[in-house]
Amino acid sequence: AVMPSKGEVEPDAALERERGEKESMHSLPSVSADVEDKERYKDANMEVGSKGTHHRPSLTAYLLRVVNVYYLQKEVAPFISDVFSQRILAMLDMSVEAVVRQGWLEEFRELSVYFEGMQHLCQVVQNEDVQYQPEYFPSALRALMSQFSLPRFETGLQTLHIRLGRIAGETSSELWMKIWEMFVDYVLEQYVIYERFVMKCYAGQRLSPNSEDLAKCLESLTHENTTGAAT
Repeated sequence: AVMPSKGEVEPDAALERERGEKESMHSLPSVSADVEDKERYKDANMEVGSKGTHHRPSLTAYLLRVVNVYYLQKEVAPFISDVFSQRILAMLDMSVEAVVRQGWLEEFRELSVYFEGMQHLCQVVQNEDVQYQPEYFPSALRALMSQFSLPRFETGLQTLHIRLGRIAGETSSELWMKIWEMFVDYVLEQYVIYERFVMKCYAGQRLSPNSEDLAKCLESLTHENTTGAAT
């Protein structure tokens, strides 16, 4: 047998670890697959409200996926390389983002569809011409927002708070807070975008309620989370 010379390392241990990680990686959904799912999700958002029959997973299905990835990360993290661990964390973040988008869409579908349509319309006509398109007359915007008063937002956000917390909160307070914080950021970001579109397309008009009103409502629900975790 030929003995390794000084400075050489026995390859068996390194090869065994590499083989084990490759087998583990093949057993998991790829990040590219998750990215494709994310893009398909965005495309599906455009189709909501149409007469098509595009099948979409429910909020509960998205939540269960998050829980599965969360448990996976906790179980295997001590036994895998940093690169592989970061890959699972990326999967978790993308899964949480899908939950957040689906929650907003299910509870505020008409609002989401209207402003997604406006965003696409602004790509083909001038901003100031949007209000002259039949589905986006100022009267259509007023009719839409009459359905979304501040009490309606408060009720809808409270409903989502309960639905998200029912599964995530029972799994882990850490996971629940991660989902809720990303949800708050997403809601406020989306609503600020809506406000900007309204100001650009409707001669300086403003949405009511505004993003500050929603921020106060979300802050109140976040306070429930923190006080609940402390008790």
